[in-house]
Amino acid sequence: MRGDRSDNLEQAIAACESALQVFTRETFPESWAQTQFLLAKIYYERIRGDRSENLERAIAVCQLAFQVYIREAFPEGWTKVQTILATAYSEKIQGDRVENLEQAINNLLQALEDEDSYVRRRAVEALGQIGSEQAIPKLLQSLNDEVSGVRWRVVEALERIGSEQAVLGLLRSLQDEDYDVRWRAVNALGNLGSEQALPSLLEALNDEASGVRWRAVAALERLGSEAAIPGLLRALEDKDSKVRSNAAEAIGKIAPTDLRVIDTSINLLHSEQDYEMAIALIDRAIQFHPDIVELYMRRSELCSELGRYEEAVASYDRVLELQPDSFQSWSDRGDALSNLGRYREAIASYDQALSIEPSLSSIWCSRGELLAQLGRSEEAITSYDKAIEINPDASHAWYYRGNALIS
Repeated sequence: MRGDRSDNLEQAIAACESALQVFTRETFPESWAQTQFLLAKIYYERIRGDRSENLERAIAVCQLAFQVYIREAFPEGWTKVQTILATAYSEKIQGDRVENLEQAINNLLQALEDEDSYVRRRAVEALGQIGSEQAIPKLLQSLNDEVSGVRWRVVEALERIGSEQAVLGLLRSLQDEDYDVRWRAVNALGNLGSEQALPSLLEALNDEASGVRWRAVAALERLGSEAAIPGLLRALEDKDSKVRSNAAEAIGKIAPTDLRVIDTSINLLHSEQDYEMAIALIDRAIQFHPDIVELYMRRSELCSELGRYEEAVASYDRVLELQPDSFQSWSDRGDALSNLGRYREAIASYDQALSIEPSLSSIWCSRGELLAQLGRSEEAITSYDKAIEINPDASHAWYYRGNALIS
């Protein structure tokens, strides 16, 4: 609806009151009752005026609607009005709030046994909005309802109530045959942050439905317990990418300072070729460990595997700030620069590596290839000769040396 919501609600009240001049109880009883229901709903949501007075009006209009909406004759209408009535009573400030709220709750509890599943669903929703622990025993019985739409609404109602008894009901729901019930139960347990849910949420990581598994990972992240780490490490090998992604994020948040866990996680993600996730995990770990050279080395390797050579070079630069005598990092940096076509810089990087460890045939060979690319054939041949001197069986060096001689 367009315009200011407050203005719209006032216009809706006026429209309902006009409609009631036409739809009288005697001539159009159903339309009259439906209009009364709408009017009650609007008064409940009304922004203008005194809140207490608006609630009283909503309650009064609900009582009028019940003159037609008898449960036996109009179960859907009766349940809708009971929902508004109960929620209004739950907020009522003055008068006999407790007694009337109790009556409204009892009416809704009776509706849980109605043969019409629509009535049962709406009754569950209303009880969830009220959030009374008085409803829990009946709601737990409704977890056995034959209609899954009733059961998953019970899960949502139990989450709203949030008591220890409600949590027990949610744990039961993890075994439900219906996917919509299970994933909502997992989500609810994560939102409630109940430690007693930890074993069951870990078990949910084995659920046949990936939607349950990745929500279980997210729930474990919200719990934040380090006891979840072994299960989350297993989740890094899940066949579903969203499960793996959530698990990597959860591990990064729960154990960002545990280098052993981070290293294991990176290895598992690498084996699954989830390089992006591994880099994200490393980046989070670097926030807590900005001077751990191994993190930058792993990051460089992963960026190179993804073809993100600029990032790889930047990470190698950080490695060499921390460990300037790492000949392997100088060499790998040279490879990354070579892939960027920055041959002169790459040669300089190889030279640094060889100044630290001159007996590496492969680096002499790589150096020779780049010199040849730059048209510096004599220098290239000298590099190949050095590679062959160190390793006479270096077939690549012999091959490229021959090409350089022809050039």
